[in-house]
Amino acid sequence: MPRQPAKVHHAAPTKAANVTGLLREDIIACYFPPGTKLSFEKLMHHYGVSISTLRESLASLAVEGLVSTHLRRGFWASEVSRDDLFDLTLVRATIESKALRLCFERGGDEWEGKVLHAHHVFRKAVDRAEGGGMFGSQKQHLELHEAILSACGSDRLLELTQHLLFQTNRYRHIFHEYMASPQEHWATHLSIVEAIVARDVETACQQLARHIEESAEYLLDKTDEAEWERRLAAMHEAQAAVVSN
Repeated sequence: MPRQPAKVHHAAPTKAANVTGLLREDIIACYFPPGTKLSFEKLMHHYGVSISTLRESLASLAVEGLVSTHLRRGFWASEVSRDDLFDLTLVRATIESKALRLCFERGGDEWEGKVLHAHHVFRKAVDRAEGGGMFGSQKQHLELHEAILSACGSDRLLELTQHLLFQTNRYRHIFHEYMASPQEHWATHLSIVEAIVARDVETACQQLARHIEESAEYLLDKTDEAEWERRLAAMHEAQAAVVSN
């Protein structure tokens, strides 16, 4: 749904990392719909930063896959497609399952406690968000996935899984009505957490992969290319109306 982008407090100097976080939120939430040209002038004015800081933030988001760039032509919010969602889901299921296997090899009681705590916090957020959709617990959902994979021992794996989840969350925003309810979402994660506590590596990895795959499969089954085109066109039209007002 169209909205104003995240507001920046100008009283304190804005760091590149802060702007990267705000701009990431706005791209994931589709304030800048997929395929939108990201104007330096407009972004500098809104976020209150210099062109060098903004360029640094956009470069970081390009590494995360949320922004695309073309030589000497600027930056765009990355496009989305059915093929990209299929590929993204395949890579996420493969990478996260591998990372989870490493956690079983390297993680101990501290890792298990971290997962249980994150799952408890996620459940509380789901309870508070009930009736308000999935977005009220999105931050806690991300933190739970980070906790589940936190003992893998590979910074590169963790960074990659985080980037892939950012990209997935953008699809969740675009097609939110095809996503599981917050309660269903929590129940799916419960089975993963229970397998971790039981030290059942095969079940945990299978449940994690299935969790990643099911949402994408349902969305792809319920929508066709025409629906995707209509959805994206409507988002661009609605956002243009917001900007013009």
